[in-house]
Amino acid sequence: MPMFKVAPPDDVLVDQGQTLVLDCSAAGEPKPVVMWHRESVNNPVSSEDRASVLTNDSLRCYSHFLLTVEIITTRDVGAS
Repeated sequence: MPMFKVAPPDDVLVDQGQTLVLDCSAAGEPKPVVMWHRESVNNPVSSEDRASVLTNDSLRCYSHFLLTVEIITTRDVGAS
């Protein structure tokens, strides 16, 4: 069972025009895989022109994940 060493927050507030950065680290065997979702599991976040999803899994059973979304706009507003 994977264990979060650094868990992403449940709720995030970012001002329009700013950059969102979410950090997550997990450990386990086999090595964990993290997928970012927006509001539901049916809405995964992937790399696109304003978003980047980075993974550093150079260690044997520990992975670090980073989600960055540039220039937050009103279309990024989620559930409140």
